[in-house]
Amino acid sequence: MKRNNSRVRAMIILYNYDLTKELDIEGISEIINNNIEEEFPIDIDFSNDLIRGVINNLSNIDELINNHLENYTIDRLSYVDRNIIRLAVYEMLYLDHPIEIVINEYLNISREFTQIENYDTVKFNNAVLDKIANMKRLNDNAG
Repeated sequence: MKRNNSRVRAMIILYNYDLTKELDIEGISEIINNNIEEEFPIDIDFSNDLIRGVINNLSNIDELINNHLENYTIDRLSYVDRNIIRLAVYEMLYLDHPIEIVINEYLNISREFTQIENYDTVKFNNAVLDKIANMKRLNDNAG
């Protein structure tokens, strides 16, 4: 549960970064920590590693996501969906975490934060992540 909460924290901070183009990990962390840390334990180091990893590899991650979107560009995704997908891609490709677990974790976050009536963003996010996961599997098997 601690890792899930850490992923949610990372998504919230990256969401804010996407909106403001300013990375204020400490300021946002203080707000999050004051409001939820007692009820929702967070692995701060893991969360910060995710945030920095996504930001340091943002152009590569976004290009990869764009290459796996059909009739869409990453700019058309909601801020939340965009950052959920970015985090999942980062974990799958750069941290080499188990693909199925990573996808499942981020789809659960997607269910919590992006369900919109008459539009199933979870299915959309799953399709994008599945395409990227299949590409990774092919590359792993070829290499």
